[in-house]
Amino acid sequence: MHWKIITFIMTGVFIFVLGLWLGSFQTEWAKPENKDAVAYLAMIGGWVSGMATLFAVIISLYASYQASQSNVEQVQLSLEVIPAIDKNDIGTNIIVKNMKPITVHILKIFIAIDGSKASAEISDLKRGGGPIPHALYQLGEKWEFAFYTHYSPQWAAIFSKLESGGGLTFKKGFFIIESAMRQYRLKMPSDLLNMLRTKYETFEAEKEDNKRTF
Repeated sequence: MHWKIITFIMTGVFIFVLGLWLGSFQTEWAKPENKDAVAYLAMIGGWVSGMATLFAVIISLYASYQASQSNVEQVQLSLEVIPAIDKNDIGTNIIVKNMKPITVHILKIFIAIDGSKASAEISDLKRGGGPIPHALYQLGEKWEFAFYTHYSPQWAAIFSKLESGGGLTFKKGFFIIESAMRQYRLKMPSDLLNMLRTKYETFEAEKEDNKRTF
């Protein structure tokens, strides 16, 4: 459909320029009193011709870009809450859906929290389902990454990594899904962010206890 519109526009521009050019061959235009009109029409023809050339270049670049993107992966990310046994816990499931018939190699999952310049890998938190790394081969194929926020030594290591990049404010948070081609970001919901803040406070209290012990 786009190419039909583009062809129609280009044809109209060509006919317009051709009409101006053919009109310049009429003998009436050769008379001195018409020199201003001839100059004006020549100017208009030059402008239209230049615009048509620019338009053709833009279309060519766009077509080249589209062709280059045909072999680039594309995924759709979504997030859902899953039941947790502990009321002080939140279950989260990240869903990655392949949107092209191109293989997507999922390599790692990270989290990033506002205030820290560092991100921390959470791949080891995965509960059940397909392992990671994982590959999506088919259009529409999905992969799920489920985890819980129950405080554990794994979460302690994650918080330690995050705070190495600066003080955590928990104003915003993101999941980072890393594939073989690129990284994708998925915003954390506020409920999960608040729960992680609570777990981080537990981590901080644990650090203080360890300082007193030693």
